[in-house]
Amino acid sequence: MGLSVLLDGAVIAGTGFVLYLVYLQHEPGSLSRYAGVIGLYTLLVIQTFHTIGLYRFNNIIQPRRQARKIPLVCGLIFLTIVAMGFALKVSADFSRVWSFAWILTSTTILWGSRFAVRAAVRRAASAGMLTRNIVIYGGDTRGEKLIEHIQGLNEPWNRIVGVFDDRINRL
Repeated sequence: MGLSVLLDGAVIAGTGFVLYLVYLQHEPGSLSRYAGVIGLYTLLVIQTFHTIGLYRFNNIIQPRRQARKIPLVCGLIFLTIVAMGFALKVSADFSRVWSFAWILTSTTILWGSRFAVRAAVRRAASAGMLTRNIVIYGGDTRGEKLIEHIQGLNEPWNRIVGVFDDRINRL
């Protein structure tokens, strides 16, 4: 889901830049330093989310699966960047208030945006813009149970388009 990647990037980077303008606009020449950290953090979070499967369709439509992973990944990457800043002796060049406000705010918005994406996907599916066409092979009781199971999932993107019954003795 490319839109989820773009949304995440916009949330992380946008939050960082908005908080920069709120807290640090008076520091001349600091924008490039902060932009570098914002870019690095954004890329690392998006790449890690992709690597652990948070952009897979089944995870996007079930945001509660991601409830623990999002803050954990964001926190670990933040700590990694802080450790890099400490090791490179540049951590004093960054505002602690900005850093913590940015990470907490962007992580919270990332988590909340998952529910908005889920709602948008469900609306698109209900409008017929997003469908998963399903064909069932077998019209016996197992086929009927499978159809009941798929319908019981209450997933508007699932559409059963056909059932092939290969039984010789059909009723």
